[in-house]
Amino acid sequence: MNAERYILLVEDDKAIQDSLIWILESEGYHLKVVNNGLEGMEALQANQLHFPSLIILDMMMPVMDGFEFHRLKQANPTFKQIPTIFMSADHQLENKISKSQNEEILNKPVDLDVLLNTIETYIAM
Repeated sequence: MNAERYILLVEDDKAIQDSLIWILESEGYHLKVVNNGLEGMEALQANQLHFPSLIILDMMMPVMDGFEFHRLKQANPTFKQIPTIFMSADHQLENKISKSQNEEILNKPVDLDVLLNTIETYIAM
């Protein structure tokens, strides 16, 4: 697996998962897909030698939402460095989360060209 094209997708909506898997794999990305923030955090912790080059994070999920995942990610010096794209139908998300330089907010429904360009920007960093 090419580490530079490895994305962790944290999304609970099966239709969105399936669409993103199809699109991103056709663009040459390798994906690890999980259904909530807890599974996402477990995936990061279990994969100590090979971290994703990018995380795509839904904000509203059961078990552990994107806000809690982000809080835990930011508290870990290793995970904090992983660029993250937040996806949310909440168009006020910018007022509810403090994002760092290597993070971006995209509103759902996500424009696929914008998503792909954003991914390329962060993976190229």
